[in-house]
Amino acid sequence: YIHGEIYELFVNIDRINVEKVANLLYFLLGKIELEDAFRFDDDAILSVARQTKAMIVGLEKNRISNSDVAFHTVLVPGASCIQIPWESIPSLRAKSVTRMPTLFQLKDHLIKYKNLLDNGIDACKGYYVINPGGDLQRTEANLSPKFRHLDGWNGLVGEVPDDSNILKAFDEKNLYIYAGHGGGEQYIKSKNIKKRDFIPPSLLLGCSSGLLKGGGSIHPYGTAYNYINGGCPMLLVNMWDVTDKDIDLFTISALTKWGFFVDYDSFDPFDISVNNSTISLSVAEARNVCKLKYLNGAAPIIYGLPLRLETI
Repeated sequence: YIHGEIYELFVNIDRINVEKVANLLYFLLGKIELEDAFRFDDDAILSVARQTKAMIVGLEKNRISNSDVAFHTVLVPGASCIQIPWESIPSLRAKSVTRMPTLFQLKDHLIKYKNLLDNGIDACKGYYVINPGGDLQRTEANLSPKFRHLDGWNGLVGEVPDDSNILKAFDEKNLYIYAGHGGGEQYIKSKNIKKRDFIPPSLLLGCSSGLLKGGGSIHPYGTAYNYINGGCPMLLVNMWDVTDKDIDLFTISALTKWGFFVDYDSFDPFDISVNNSTISLSVAEARNVCKLKYLNGAAPIIYGLPLRLETI
């Protein structure tokens, strides 16, 4: 058995090499009263130092490769602190983080959507609604060219959808993206969302699409919770009002990092390599493209599961 503080002495060696490990071993062994029969010679110390250094380097590589990739945090904030952007505090800002209203719903999602969690989203079929109000011209100019020519995708640009358009998309498509004012609640009744068994993974990119009302003795309610209650396995929303320029930059960056937008015409080989990243890590990385990275960049949050896109 090795005491934790002794273990930390080795693990925390700066710019580790065999000489430093050997010196630490000499120091520790010098503090221990050993019988002559158990004393080590210099060759034995160096041999142990080499083995120890190799193990520490291996542990460090494993920590670097696995800590941010495999580690995921699910927040279940109480009603009194639900509007705090926990995802943007320094210890979580670069991490994979999602939210859920309750632990019961988290358990239900993990069981119900295990296949999506394991295999990812088939993004070959989707539906988009861009600038339905007709007054977000810059958003339309930035996003519509990227969606209009996607095989298997259809939607509306600069047109007002009705309830049936969106409900049909929920039934037939694998991904839903809304880029307009709010969360699109003005185009579909909340009761038609909450009563569903399944809603495809959705991105509601409008201002305050994730704003929740209530508080005190009133349980929080809003569009985001309607989608989760309606069976949406993953939902990206904005907690407060954002500027269109910043959120457009964020949207394109997050979807690109997620592997949704791929530049096949680029001469740079890195542009055609799809990063099989989770939506939560992609969002964390994309926050910093915003000019107001701690205002607009902190607004997007995710409810549900950290889903990937299905690899072909």
